[in-house]
Amino acid sequence: MEFSAAEVDFAVEDRVAQLFLAEADDEGHTVDIQSSLDAPDESDVRTGMDTYYISLDEEEAVYGGIRRCVMTRETITLTFSEQAAATFGTDQVEVRFSLPGEDISRLATHLRLLFTSGRSAEHPELDLSGDGE
Repeated sequence: MEFSAAEVDFAVEDRVAQLFLAEADDEGHTVDIQSSLDAPDESDVRTGMDTYYISLDEEEAVYGGIRRCVMTRETITLTFSEQAAATFGTDQVEVRFSLPGEDISRLATHLRLLFTSGRSAEHPELDLSGDGE
């Protein structure tokens, strides 16, 4: 799946980091990734909710499942595990975007925060070469 994001929102609110990418129209593709910054409790661990959450097109969702995240100055490419790919019906999503230079570094920092919280077995390989650092 590929699309161009007209909306790129990333923030931390109430100890939850979130990245939301969306096409211009209400019918377009979306990617929503959220991660609690609090340590997971026993219930989270038992239910597999002790890592980040990703939803595509506000329909299918999984906890974990991203094996690789590559960010350049103009794209984010997420490569999924076999299980996540089966859920989403695609093994990869590439999102094109346009952000000012200072926001590129902030986005890279935010991706590190999202993907290094929670269960370490679900931390994807990160290639954030577009982060301006």
